[in-house]
Amino acid sequence: MGTILNIASVIEVFLWLIRKTIEAERRAVQRAIAEFNAAHPPMSDDEFLARCSPNVRPDIALRVRAVVSESLGIEYDRVYPDTKFIECC
Repeated sequence: MGTILNIASVIEVFLWLIRKTIEAERRAVQRAIAEFNAAHPPMSDDEFLARCSPNVRPDIALRVRAVVSESLGIEYDRVYPDTKFIECC
């Protein structure tokens, strides 16, 4: 009987650790979203297009903005023309 209680205790501790890890990850994600939103206030399409290179077609720029928003799960009006989502090297 003692072995079963020991195994149950180990499982209980293991499950507690999993819950704490999930909670910490959730808080980290929420913090990252809040930081991103603070750094990227909503931007209108007009302002977005004004920040694009002069030779970029507006219809293509706005479509790329929509695709980036949909693909990455970022609010459409928080996607900027100069935002780097992947840093390299």
